[in-house]
Amino acid sequence: GEVSVPSQSGKRTVDPLRPEAVRGRYPLPHPDTGKAMTWQRVSNMIKLAEDTYHLELWKQRNVAKGLAMRPDLVEVVQRLDVKADKDQLNKICDRSQELAGAYRMSDEGTALHASAELADYAGGSLDPVPEHHRAKISLYLDALRANGLTVVPGMIERVIVSTAYECAGKFDRIFRLGDGSYVMGDQKSGDSLDLSFPSIAAQLDAYRRGVNDHGVWDGSRYDDSIKVRDDFGIVVHTPSTRDEVSVWRVDLAAGAALNAVCLTVRKQRRVKAKHVAQVFVADAYRAAWATADQAWLELANAAHSVTELMSIRDRARTFDQYTERLADQFRLLAAELVQVEAGLGS
Repeated sequence: GEVSVPSQSGKRTVDPLRPEAVRGRYPLPHPDTGKAMTWQRVSNMIKLAEDTYHLELWKQRNVAKGLAMRPDLVEVVQRLDVKADKDQLNKICDRSQELAGAYRMSDEGTALHASAELADYAGGSLDPVPEHHRAKISLYLDALRANGLTVVPGMIERVIVSTAYECAGKFDRIFRLGDGSYVMGDQKSGDSLDLSFPSIAAQLDAYRRGVNDHGVWDGSRYDDSIKVRDDFGIVVHTPSTRDEVSVWRVDLAAGAALNAVCLTVRKQRRVKAKHVAQVFVADAYRAAWATADQAWLELANAAHSVTELMSIRDRARTFDQYTERLADQFRLLAAELVQVEAGLGS
């Protein structure tokens, strides 16, 4: 089927070649088994190892600025509880960032991506590109030509699955180099890439694994007719804040290293913790019972009252370590303490 392209309004038609994620996950069949599955987005996986410190501070500054612009929202916030009213507060924080202009750059970046697509689908023509983007897109096309990069027809905004990384995503481009080889490509429109190259490398590596291991989703199957380079990917930086373009070579080995960390983090987050009492019930720890008995007996022998002794008993039960042997010893100690307390009271 034909790949639909965005119109100048930015709207798309439904395209089976380029399915969208549903609630953050891609509904795609497993490349090997054909089983229907949903896959975590590539962008969400790589966030597991991203340093978001400066991003979070930027968000906080935008919330503060947005609230300062709306005293009526401040009055509402003062009446809300951070736990009980979290949904309402989350919406107010989101609205405050919008008021501060936090999403303006992102919205312009999305529009710039759409304009670059229009030019690429038109074979490098500026005719379908909105007038206000033509200067930037002209620079984008010049940068591709100057660096020997040709957009592969049909390989724009396509979807892959990586079973190695258990995720799916939509890559921006596949470029053909002057030597005839193919390379994963990405377009970024943020103001600066200074802190972004590790995550960009991880993103391109995940796309590379999907393309080379299984192929590109074509609406009914994975088309493995194209293979991309394993050593590097390409990033074309078209900042939405100014008229300039730069092209960067990204080391995919560095991306693979970061993705390995993300996989480890994700797997460890799935580990279910067990209460220490459950751990010690296991046969491998039976040898610990004698030590546990001795520890509880030492505490019991140091008890000065029946009440203190019963407290120790209850704590042993909490850890499922109140054995019959301990029960016999505790009964004897309790009888002795009763006599002692009776003597003290007479």
